[in-house]
Amino acid sequence: MKSLSRSLLAVLAVAVLVASVYFYQRGTSAQLDDGTVRVAILLNLTGPAARFDAIKKQAVDLAFERLKTQRPELKLEVTVVDAGGAPDITLAAARKALDNGASYVLTGTSPTALAVASIARGRMPGVVQVANAANPAFGPPRPGEYRLWPDWNQEAKTVADQLRANQVRSVVVIHSADPYSEALRAAFVALLTAEPAIAVRAQQYDPAATPDFRPLLLRAKDDKVGALIVFGLPPGIKALMGQLIDVGWTAPIFGGVNTNLTIEDYDKSGLKCDLWVVETEAMRDELPAGSEAAAFRAAYQQRFGVRPPFHALYMADALYFAAAAASGAQGPTAAIDRAKAVREFAGPSGTIRIGEDGVLQLELKTRKIR
Repeated sequence: MKSLSRSLLAVLAVAVLVASVYFYQRGTSAQLDDGTVRVAILLNLTGPAARFDAIKKQAVDLAFERLKTQRPELKLEVTVVDAGGAPDITLAAARKALDNGASYVLTGTSPTALAVASIARGRMPGVVQVANAANPAFGPPRPGEYRLWPDWNQEAKTVADQLRANQVRSVVVIHSADPYSEALRAAFVALLTAEPAIAVRAQQYDPAATPDFRPLLLRAKDDKVGALIVFGLPPGIKALMGQLIDVGWTAPIFGGVNTNLTIEDYDKSGLKCDLWVVETEAMRDELPAGSEAAAFRAAYQQRFGVRPPFHALYMADALYFAAAAASGAQGPTAAIDRAKAVREFAGPSGTIRIGEDGVLQLELKTRKIR
């Protein structure tokens, strides 16, 4: 009798589970039957990352206003949620957003993106997640995931091409121990092996520490190394500037995208050597007349009294991408399928193209500061 009861309970439990999944999926799809496109934006509005994400919220609020005017036919419902700066709060917020029928989730940092991805991956109906994130553990080739940050392969090629244009034959690379900089360094070193090959030596540093680069720099200077390459985050780069003065560094410096955050430190350091940086459209002053990038930035400056930082523009781009992907009738798998169909869109940072592999390609150039 007990065995029969246990068997009946087991059958009942399976039936309940199947019914729950069925009605969950049916309910979620039904929420989209009215054509509304639901977008959840998870930003850290409290905690250490709030100083960055609060600015991103300003950008997405403005982006939403502009999209409602430009695309009145698109029923866009946007909800900004505080990710709380902690994994447990982020997960709870993400689950609630997904249970409420969000088919597009936008996130503002790599840790937030990875936390949300842990529950969004494999979810049915499929969810599109667009992140202002650099960590290679998030994004393509994973279905429905898009990184809105410069791609490390594209950035590496931009620097390598400029080195060859300047006929540099040897470099020393200083890079921080974060996942993006690691991927960038690996791609860059691989490119330097092509003919004409460029000799390379490298040193990694902890971005939260104050490393001593002087022994490496002195050896490189004695060996007449042709250029210094800097891939990394600002704290370590700031320490580097003073040490370059200490060793009397004169060779050109080529910095990745993040070096744009420390140009002021370079100016204050008094270094006389050339400085080249990689720039995206989000960092440029001159924009095509009549472009959405120019109009958005003018509207942002008028409202907030400052120029929008490039990372905030990428966050606004994410909403424009969701709007481009969400056009037309909705369905259980529409979000991921429609995102795949988008090959180019014009956003607040400029024109962004999407490759067959799902990588968002920003327009990168090198610029000589002095």
